[in-house]
Amino acid sequence: MPTNAIGELFPGRGEQDINGPAVSIVRGPMEEPRVVGPAAVSVPLGATGSAGQIAVQTAKLLGANKIIAAGRNKDRLADLSSLGATDTVLMDGASGSGDLSRQASDVDVVIDDLWGETTAAAMLVVVSNRTDPGRLLSWIEIGSVAGPTAAIPSAALRAARLQIVGSGQGSVSTRTS
Repeated sequence: MPTNAIGELFPGRGEQDINGPAVSIVRGPMEEPRVVGPAAVSVPLGATGSAGQIAVQTAKLLGANKIIAAGRNKDRLADLSSLGATDTVLMDGASGSGDLSRQASDVDVVIDDLWGETTAAAMLVVVSNRTDPGRLLSWIEIGSVAGPTAAIPSAALRAARLQIVGSGQGSVSTRTS
């Protein structure tokens, strides 16, 4: 993503701010070839938080044609269309899982700021309901707001072509060239 495009997210901020670790953690893995592009469908989990909002905006700037923002705060979810979300899913227990399975089953990338039990449940719902299990699903883990560990059922790993990628300060290069 060109620096001036990411700069649109943070007007008036310096080069160091818009290329800093917080933005790079979200942006870096999304820029990998074929992860997010013009035909991509993206789901930021935890979209109502700061990292989730950056994920919504970054997916939009990278050209995702559908961005399904998922979170627990109903009021904040309503505001995410102004940042680029095309759809929202309220993550409120059983009904949230049903909505997620209907809307997000054929996504290309999930940007996950939650982890924990929430991720384990969401991952199982998404991979179990894919119409084309052979289509790559990149699950990018950027935070652990809901818990430091996730007991991912082995069935989820075998049910679809799933790639789990971690993104944090240790996975972002500090080199400038």
